[in-house]
Amino acid sequence: PCPVPCSGGFQLRWRKSGGPPLRACQGPWAQTKSCNMGSCPGCRCPPGQLIQDGRCVPISSCRCGLPSANASWELAPAQAVQLDCHNCTCVNGSLACPDLACPLLGPWSAWSRCSAVCGGGIKERRRSCMGHPGAAPCHAQDTEQQQECNLQRCPECPPGQVLSTCATSCPRLCLHLQP
Repeated sequence: PCPVPCSGGFQLRWRKSGGPPLRACQGPWAQTKSCNMGSCPGCRCPPGQLIQDGRCVPISSCRCGLPSANASWELAPAQAVQLDCHNCTCVNGSLACPDLACPLLGPWSAWSRCSAVCGGGIKERRRSCMGHPGAAPCHAQDTEQQQECNLQRCPECPPGQVLSTCATSCPRLCLHLQP
């Protein structure tokens, strides 16, 4: 019988000498024959391939799955993504991430004052990053953050007046231009 139920196997048979002594047999002593060459049912692929989208594809063409809170991401082969402090790459259907310690990040500072009292400005905050030998490098996105602020429209002042530039705690008023 065939040694495997599916995906291809080989049967081997030997010939026994059953004739008179010293009589030469014609043909080979052994024969092989392929058997059960059909694909196995279920999620099986030939060596070097994996099932994806219901069909077998080369491992080098496999996408990587990355679960998240409300869905999952799929990365194409060789596509990179940042996880924690590491740049990981999709290789052969698996994420390859460097085996480096993450740098030590300090606490965030308080947000700066908004750069504008109205019409849209930017506020910033920062924190320290302490790298150490053999650790992943510090990146700007880990140590600096910016956020839009005071997005409300500025009041329009009549001709000859300008908007006051006092802190946000005082009322925004139109002031007469000084001669």
